[in-house]
Amino acid sequence: KMQVQKKINKELEKAYKEMALIEEVINDLPQREKRLMRLRYIHCKKWEEICIIMNYEWAQVHRLHASALRKVNHK
Repeated sequence: KMQVQKKINKELEKAYKEMALIEEVINDLPQREKRLMRLRYIHCKKWEEICIIMNYEWAQVHRLHASALRKVNHK
């Protein structure tokens, strides 16, 4: 039982570190892109939900997402 708990704790620690890295990367983006990336990757919203929340068309959301990914990849 202790070994299972250790494994769970190790996986949780790994997940928290990955989440911190995602937060760090997202925080460097411009406001609109930051909002979109948070909705998608932190709050796990579907694209349709993001369109409604941000009041953007599908194409706008995907252009903004592509722009954010380009900026993230350049870092």
